[in-house]
Amino acid sequence: MASVIQTKVNKDHAVLSLKLGLEEAAQLKGKMDNIHLIAEENADTKASVYERGKKGCTKYFLIPRLLRKGVRIGKEARCLRFDSKDKMVFVYFVEGV
Repeated sequence: MASVIQTKVNKDHAVLSLKLGLEEAAQLKGKMDNIHLIAEENADTKASVYERGKKGCTKYFLIPRLLRKGVRIGKEARCLRFDSKDKMVFVYFVEGV
């Protein structure tokens, strides 16, 4: 997990200084632009993961009803996964309205 150790707010943007572990830094794969910061405490909507098929080989992440507005079914999505010591984090980028 990363921590914000310093912030500087200007007229139209904020500059953040981050402290993060080497594993998390490596997961950026050298990319320094178009980074989304997510606070785990903001994930307050309950969601479910379902398994189907032989031995649960297919897994479905269900989008909670509260978050479905603007999701376009059938459009391409991109996904990434990163692991921390005690959690797996899956992030999906889905084209919206």
